[in-house]
Amino acid sequence: MSIPPSQTPVPHDLLWFPGGDVVLSTDTLLFKVHKDVLSLQSSFFKDTFDFFAVRDAQMANDGSGSAEETYEGIPVMRMVGDEGTDVVHLLRTVYERQYYRRDDPKTPLATMVALFNLNTKYDFKHIRTDVIFQISKEYPTQLDAYDDWCDCGYPIFGEMREYMYAHFTLLKMLFKANVPGLLPVIYYASSCSPYSDIFTMTATLDAECLSTLIKGKEKLILAANSVIGDLPDLVRDVVIKCNEDCQYEVRITKLSYVLDYADLRQMRGDFVMQQCVNGVCGKCSKKIEAEYDKRRADVWEKIPSLFGYESWIKTRQEIAEACT
Repeated sequence: MSIPPSQTPVPHDLLWFPGGDVVLSTDTLLFKVHKDVLSLQSSFFKDTFDFFAVRDAQMANDGSGSAEETYEGIPVMRMVGDEGTDVVHLLRTVYERQYYRRDDPKTPLATMVALFNLNTKYDFKHIRTDVIFQISKEYPTQLDAYDDWCDCGYPIFGEMREYMYAHFTLLKMLFKANVPGLLPVIYYASSCSPYSDIFTMTATLDAECLSTLIKGKEKLILAANSVIGDLPDLVRDVVIKCNEDCQYEVRITKLSYVLDYADLRQMRGDFVMQQCVNGVCGKCSKKIEAEYDKRRADVWEKIPSLFGYESWIKTRQEIAEACT
């Protein structure tokens, strides 16, 4: 049985090698590639090609011929459910050394998702490792590094870092693949979006994933609000020991400016001092800011548990294992 050359799908203009010995078929595109190249990098393709080689040998011995599908005399392997454009990303990464580089922040999100999803399916372990490594570098699990990541202004996957749908897209992908080393920080990044934006993901995210995101965001807001609620006591404990007039001049105002946020940038000591605390000397200001930042760091350490995971230490161990 053969596919007429004039019928869709059509051969890809780049990924059609004269010496190829297998045609990968999607709904829109055909790829004439090499079994040995795919088998060397993917256990799935190696096992599949080995199986068909044994089957064909048995059929030849039985004299029953071959029932395999062909295109211009080349065996065809259908990639059921895979988009042709996604397979292009995968195969160009396999064949072209510079096509995907894990240190390139301009790698489009669509390319990252296609590579990760297809590598999960077809077991190109080295490519999956590179994708996990790149995501882990773009989403640090240390508070100071995460702050710097947010402040740097450089693009992430070709988009501005505040582009919320990148977080949601990665959350959907990593939840489906169950990558616990990356999920806590991606949950956190997604939770910083307003509820109105999260609810637009109702039809996109898995119900369990969406529930974890919303519940984790609620717990995070409560933890942050608890620290903010203790601000008057913290200020009092500092200024009462001051030799200046701080205890008489201090004013705490505008707490609503920093309440009800999951984004811990709203809890930075310098920001809170600027927005909410007036009438203190420089020395008291530094003490309050430093103590407040310690409590902010305590909230950060709780984030994995708020979304159902163990700790940042465990998360970093899992990332390290996934990248080796």
